[in-house]
Amino acid sequence: MSSCIDFDSILHRLAAELKKDELIIPSMPELVTNLSKQLNNNDLTVKELAQIINTDTSVTSQIVRLSQTLRYSNPGTTITSLPNAISRIGLNSSVSIGLALAIEQTFQFQTPILKNYCRNKINQSNIWCRIALTICKIKYVSTPPLVVDYIMLASALINIGILPFIGSLDNYCRDNYGKVDINLDIVEKYIKSIRVPLGVAILRHWKFDQSFEQVITLQTDSSSEFYVNSIPYAKIFYDYTKENNIEIEQAKDLIEMYSPLTDLHIIEVLTQWLKKEQLI
Repeated sequence: MSSCIDFDSILHRLAAELKKDELIIPSMPELVTNLSKQLNNNDLTVKELAQIINTDTSVTSQIVRLSQTLRYSNPGTTITSLPNAISRIGLNSSVSIGLALAIEQTFQFQTPILKNYCRNKINQSNIWCRIALTICKIKYVSTPPLVVDYIMLASALINIGILPFIGSLDNYCRDNYGKVDINLDIVEKYIKSIRVPLGVAILRHWKFDQSFEQVITLQTDSSSEFYVNSIPYAKIFYDYTKENNIEIEQAKDLIEMYSPLTDLHIIEVLTQWLKKEQLI
């Protein structure tokens, strides 16, 4: 016999924890906590950052791989150590990239339907990231590295507010193994109501720049820098492509995941859309 999930009870508990500043983020890797403390740390050294990142072999290998891309390196340059990779990428950029990669790993849950749901959310935010990077490339021609780093990290943070809710559902499903039916339409309804307030609370707890709060609302603000609005713009364009049956290329690997789009047709469609919306 299937067990019925009391979504309202979970929502009310999270709201109460949020009000009392007692919100617990489930399954948060130590790396995320440690890296979040290094944001804007002007005294951080390459050695110290390497020691922090080295605690996660997956993030370490991905940063080394990224450091060898044309964005950071010269063709044929081989980088095999994390300190060299950090030196090549830069301290601030390495913190942002490490956080983005580590945060994605927090969306791993045991319940298959929730695991798949989070995977789809991450894939969607990665597409928005690529569109946003392309938007900035069109706008600026030569995109400053800090803008790229900002977009990468912001796209990883978009769904951070769903973690406490999904974590609670995952725990309930594990405690009632084989007895729970999950309706994703209902899950989506509750997530829409709590994603932003929970996300904002988490970002404030981590002392993130306030502009990230704007990004996770996915609302544009003309008073903000163009690149801060690039992900909300990307989301609007993504919806536009869905409505018009325009297919956007999928990233084949990590490097493409954090790179602008390469399909010339899509880039032209995006350019014309930006002009139509008077964004460029």
